Amino acid sequence: MLEYAGNRGYLDVFAGFQYWRTKYVASGVYQEVCNPSAPITCNPPGTVQPSGVLAIVNTTHWITPVRIGAQTEYQLARWFSLEGKLAASPISLVYNEDLHELRNDLQKPSFTMWGVGASVNADAGVKFMLTKSVALTGGYRVWWNGIYSGTMESHPVGSASESFPLKEFQTIRHGPTIGLTASF
Repeated sequence: MLEYAGNRGYLDVFAGFQYWRTKYVASGVYQEVCNPSAPITCNPPGTVQPSGVLAIVNTTHWITPVRIGAQTEYQLARWFSLEGKLAASPISLVYNEDLHELRNDLQKPSFTMWGVGASVNADAGVKFMLTKSVALTGGYRVWWNGIYSGTMESHPVGSASESFPLKEFQTIRHGPTIGLTASF
């Protein structure tokens, strides 16, 4: 750890492991088109499934075994600081699973994907000291994970799974952050 002159803050490096899981659930369907020659059964166009009917569940697991980065805090005043963090990983693993609940031509899971990629996370923010040990923080965060090599599998009912190269799969999340911290 590097301390800034005048006890104004620090610059620190870190390494670690990161696991990130997201799950998205879609329900309720409006039937736009129905191709009677398709191998799946569908309702006539214009049919609306009730909003509670489960349609698709997507779950993604990002595993980052080696994550390295740096973080800093610099005090501009006794009660106000700037903060930043940057972390990267040359290797991230992804497992993604899709369940298409309304399709009778696919098993559960309907599609699975495995891949290897990279990730970068960045945070920038401010810190307002409310008391000697309690602070209000705010800022902006960007997280990106993407693959450079992978495999996608389709799991049809009644026949063997089919594999395809997974050429692109990425997740980007960004937005404002707010927090309340306490030091003891």
